[in-house]
Amino acid sequence: MTDTSIGLFIDAETGKVGHWDDTTVRTVGDQTLSMLLEETADKLENPQLATGYLPGLIGGRLVWGPPLAADEAALWGRFTG
Repeated sequence: MTDTSIGLFIDAETGKVGHWDDTTVRTVGDQTLSMLLEETADKLENPQLATGYLPGLIGGRLVWGPPLAADEAALWGRFTG
């Protein structure tokens, strides 16, 4: 089960990454796209140091979690590199 009620976007005026949720509230953060990509790469290169959403695998697919849905959480395993 995939939750499509949240997501990320790039603010065209500032170039900053923002997020939206099921209440349609859009919030722009302080992080740029290049910062987000660098942080993601760091989490994949050194998963043991990762905090927040963690890289994991479900059926060989890279996913970030652990998932909230019980069926996906049962299949999720932390990515170790």
